[in-house]
Amino acid sequence: MTRVKALQERFVVEGVSGVFVSELLWDAPSGTLPTIEVEGVYYNPAIASHLKGFRIYTVTSNQAPTRAAMRAVDSELAPLSAERMEIFQSPDAWFWHWPRRTSAGTTTFESIETAPGALPAFLAQRLAGLAFTAEDHMAGFTIVDVLDRIHGNFDSTNVTRRFYERFAAEHKSLAGEIAGLSEQFASDYSTTLLNRMMFLYFLQKKEFLNGDLWYLEHTLSAVQELKGRDYYYNFYRDALLPLFFERLNDPAGTIEDTQINDILGKVPYVNGGIFGKTSIEEEFGGRISVPDSAFERILSFFSEYNWHLDTRPAAEDEINPDVLGYIFEQFVNSKQMGAYYTKDDVTHFMTRSTLLPVILTRLESIDVPVWDLAQADPDRYIWDSLEHGAAIPFPDSIEAERESHRRPTWLTHAPESIGLPGESWWEVDARRNALESIRAMLAAGEISSVDEAVSANLNIEALTVDAIRRISEPATLLAVWQAMTELRIVDPTCGSGAFLFAALNLLVPVYTSLLGAMDIAKPSPDLQALMDEVDGHKGGRDYFILKHACLSNLYGVDIMPSAVEVARLRLFLKLASALDSPSKIEPLPDLDFNIKTGNILVGARTPEEIDVAGEGLLLVDDESSAVMLSARRVEIAYSDFRAAQVGGDAEAVKGVRSRLKSLLTEVRDDVNRQYYALEKRKGTLEEWVLASRPFHWFIEFPEVFDKGGFDVVIGNPPYIAKAKVKEYAYRGFQTDLLPDIYAPCTERSAQITGPDGRMAIIIPISASFSDGYSELRKVLEARFGRLWVSTFSRRPAALFNGNVGVRSTIVIGHRGAGENQLLVTKTHRWFEAFRPALFETLQYFMLTPALKRKHGWIRLSSSAFGRIIEAVSARAGSLGALERRNATSHSVGFKTTALYWVSVFLEDPPAYERDGRLTNQTKIGRIKTEDERAAKLMLATLASKFALVWWFSTGDDFDVTGGGIKATPVDPSSFSERAQLRLECLAGELLASYPNHVMFNLYKGKYMGNYVLSELRNVTDEIDEIIAQELGFADLLPGLEHAYACLFKPTGEGTGTIRHDPFEPSPV
Repeated sequence: MTRVKALQERFVVEGVSGVFVSELLWDAPSGTLPTIEVEGVYYNPAIASHLKGFRIYTVTSNQAPTRAAMRAVDSELAPLSAERMEIFQSPDAWFWHWPRRTSAGTTTFESIETAPGALPAFLAQRLAGLAFTAEDHMAGFTIVDVLDRIHGNFDSTNVTRRFYERFAAEHKSLAGEIAGLSEQFASDYSTTLLNRMMFLYFLQKKEFLNGDLWYLEHTLSAVQELKGRDYYYNFYRDALLPLFFERLNDPAGTIEDTQINDILGKVPYVNGGIFGKTSIEEEFGGRISVPDSAFERILSFFSEYNWHLDTRPAAEDEINPDVLGYIFEQFVNSKQMGAYYTKDDVTHFMTRSTLLPVILTRLESIDVPVWDLAQADPDRYIWDSLEHGAAIPFPDSIEAERESHRRPTWLTHAPESIGLPGESWWEVDARRNALESIRAMLAAGEISSVDEAVSANLNIEALTVDAIRRISEPATLLAVWQAMTELRIVDPTCGSGAFLFAALNLLVPVYTSLLGAMDIAKPSPDLQALMDEVDGHKGGRDYFILKHACLSNLYGVDIMPSAVEVARLRLFLKLASALDSPSKIEPLPDLDFNIKTGNILVGARTPEEIDVAGEGLLLVDDESSAVMLSARRVEIAYSDFRAAQVGGDAEAVKGVRSRLKSLLTEVRDDVNRQYYALEKRKGTLEEWVLASRPFHWFIEFPEVFDKGGFDVVIGNPPYIAKAKVKEYAYRGFQTDLLPDIYAPCTERSAQITGPDGRMAIIIPISASFSDGYSELRKVLEARFGRLWVSTFSRRPAALFNGNVGVRSTIVIGHRGAGENQLLVTKTHRWFEAFRPALFETLQYFMLTPALKRKHGWIRLSSSAFGRIIEAVSARAGSLGALERRNATSHSVGFKTTALYWVSVFLEDPPAYERDGRLTNQTKIGRIKTEDERAAKLMLATLASKFALVWWFSTGDDFDVTGGGIKATPVDPSSFSERAQLRLECLAGELLASYPNHVMFNLYKGKYMGNYVLSELRNVTDEIDEIIAQELGFADLLPGLEHAYACLFKPTGEGTGTIRHDPFEPSPV
């Protein structure tokens, strides 16, 4: 019997639960769940099976659920299990339904419909891939392994990779076949054409284009039959351009050629700007030509896949909108442009830490009660990962070690029932302490402000939705709607739109909950008018919410036109996916005025930034200046345009859009002239505009800057050395002279954050510690009343893809009033299996003003470690006191990189050529000392866990510098004579043990030796005890051990590592 047949037969006898428990070896169900009511329909969920935190629910009802109902039920189940699948069972149909975060930066709701009580072969085939054997259970596995199998059997990673490789090749070929354009313009126009063709291919597969599943292919054939196959360029000129400009982009467009008009057939007016003439088409349209063969090849490529918009799991040959995120990651973003694709868990964390706090603040301002919810049910607003295993007591053997600070077993990994993947007992204990502290604060009502909730890293997604759901007064609901509508969110370096999608994914459930509360609220004329507007859209409520959020809330800017095109396209596809049938099609919103091309480093934020006076130049002495009047005209025109789009009158939209576009062109040209004159750049104005792409914020988004800036600013700016930027120049920032442009990009992001607004930016770790970026830290501290700074390593895992050598810092800022505060995290190191819990378990610690003054943005692993640093700082002195620059006889050597120990020695470790000849070590630094005793005191100190954790908390988590070593806040020469003698002795023990703890790695053809100090902790632990005793933190040594556990995440020795001297004769 085949595996598929066995699953189907088990299903007939035992149902869903039997399949998972008996055949796939998942765990049996337990517990009961309450009924969920959605729009008068009752849904009865039950746990069919579960495994490592992934739950399978069955949800019965007496009628087939709508898509909105399935999402509503899922939102109720979400707090119970982060990873889940629901099987909706009604008399008419079953739906296998689940949420999935994608590489494209979206959260999709996927579903597979089957006949009631049936398990089709194709579905059984996929389920077979979820089986775990008895051997798997004996060997042990984690939620990550479960998710890998879910993704492997239901996701589209492989197909997107194949599609991308072909897409990249087709893009290059198409660009080469476009005649009439320069190489760069041809490449840009190739992107435009492929974006349009992909959008249309999605639409034709929903039969939105003349009711034809093969509309483009049939149109190409019909035109060729009409004109003749040897009549080149006809499909592009005679069919595509009229289709783009006269049908899809113009509700009243006419096509003079009646034969072409008949061939194109019934096509909806799409709007959205995607089919409007681009600047390339406006300037060079008359001479652009593309051969039929190019489109024949592209359509043949597209036809190899099944295209759909409903985001169901992609099979081997299926393409859905998620593909675009992968394409952009690989194709548009590049290291050369300094752009890196930000994964969805990062965008979600950063967005929920800014957008939701702004919404909660708005709720508070409308007198919507919030914090009583958290006090009444603390666990609902605590992340599952933080609570993992908390109910299970520590084994007696582990508890017994608590009496000592060394606790040798605590550095090992806790079992998965107690610990998250890769967690040591030290980390589990700290997580449990954090959990109990948060629970106690919530229960006592001590977390009663938005910033306190952010600092505690609460699940404010659930809190926001819960607070909205219980509003019943019409006036309050309308006030919340107005507050939501007025939210302004921007990604100033938006790329493919990953952060915009993260914001959209948070806005949709908030809007949905708000409208749900309106559905059952007391009636009122104003409320009814709003509901009539919402439900009057033929696209349906889901479409209305998406359209409203895109138009009212989302803004983006990027220097790359192709990136902006893709961001808009992805949003259009998101909107189109909410439409169920051609009859529901309505014009897409025009996002050209929300998501724009521009350089955030060149241009004026306010008129005052063009502050010059002289003949022909702009005067900005008062509010009546010409530029202010122009900005006001743009603001009014944009307001009219948005109102026209909401109204849905296609002709009105077209007219207002044309006036707005003309006005923007006029005002941009005027301001560009003024700015160009001020800059006094070489070359013509036109050359400067083309190269620099200036962006004047108060002109482009006047309705935002009329109120002081954006409510939420989120993003990942490019990381490019300033010296490599040749295309344009910038000035006027406090961070002008800093070595990387991410600094002024971050400064600009801070500048455009409005009063009481919030910002989240992910930038390299250098921003948090390097002297070269101290000016950036000053800018951020001056701009934001409160800052939350979290830091992430790249070994053993990283936030970005493994080939991106970036250690990251996420800076979150709030411009609200109040006492200036800086909260920090540890430097996070984690195994990849831990990643689903990474942001849910993140903990912030307050830096005292004294610590910040002395040590800047030092990272803390715990409050106890903060007290250690305070105790050490109370004693004057540092390791640099032992340096004698003019000494000649004695010195301490160190490796200039580190990971799990600081490699320190008196004589360099051995190093050999491949043939065994001795050679010099590489990447070695030295600090001179007065005598041997001073050298040994320095060596002993640097070998300690304290010195390692200090480096880990203050440096870049890779480089070891002489300056960093000398800054270590320990001066052993000030210790008691007894302590110095013992340290000197322990240094001797280390040196004597080095030959037995050596390792060699092949580096650039040479065998480089190193001493493995992590194997000598029996010696260095005594060094730490001496340091702690002398500096007054002996009672806090558990805090040091926990900090060490946070950084010690070894993954085993690398390939080619040799654990003995390869050229030392073996003892006889």
